[in-house]
Amino acid sequence: CNEPRFHKLKGLFLRKNQLKTLPNTIGNLKELEWLKVCNNQLIILPKEIGKLRNLKMLDLRYNKLSSLPKEIGKLLLLEWLVINNNKLAILPEEIGKLVNLRTLNLPHNKLESLPKEIGKLPLLEWLDLEDNQLKTIPYTIADLPKLERLNLKNNKLESLELKNPNPTPSEV
Repeated sequence: CNEPRFHKLKGLFLRKNQLKTLPNTIGNLKELEWLKVCNNQLIILPKEIGKLRNLKMLDLRYNKLSSLPKEIGKLLLLEWLVINNNKLAILPEEIGKLVNLRTLNLPHNKLESLPKEIGKLPLLEWLDLEDNQLKTIPYTIADLPKLERLNLKNNKLESLELKNPNPTPSEV
């Protein structure tokens, strides 16, 4: 039998285990739409996560992730990304490719900055950045046309720059 195992699996719920990583074969679950791996011990997310092209929801809360693979940007159908209570210090610029993302929850991490590409999320409605180390936010956040809720509570913000500091002639 050449059919991959779990070839029809739509949801995988691995909450409250002791997983330190996911197998590279996670990318073989081509039909997966929901992946919940919250409350584990994940320290790394395999780049094969980018092969889950049907994924709509990714829940990585309460792990030990310090970064995300750039392949996260290949999850074009992703609508809900929750990564609170990790150790994220940086987001890849590829986060801006998640054109269907509606909710991005990143509270209780160690983010010091955000990529300007975060302003390229046309459907983003809810952005939660509470309790990070942000000193500034990119002016591109103001470009999010659907943004309804923005939580910046308990950061290290020194200023709010919501316009391009170096505008092109068409932006003036």
